[in-house]
Amino acid sequence: GVPADPSILFRPTIRGHHSNERRGYGLGLSIVKRIVERLKGAVGAENSADGGSCFYFTLLAAPSEESSRA
Repeated sequence: GVPADPSILFRPTIRGHHSNERRGYGLGLSIVKRIVERLKGAVGAENSADGGSCFYFTLLAAPSEESSRA
């Protein structure tokens, strides 16, 4: 599940040599956060009713072509 402070999930985590339990580098969510925030969006995580976790992001809508012509 998601910890009480979900922001820790989005911090880079570097694993040592002996971390054979999981694959990967622990950087994925921190990279997603940086990209989304540079696009003026937000990321988050919450517990799901079924016991899993739900990760989400929001981005601003692109301006319509009509409003960009003005």
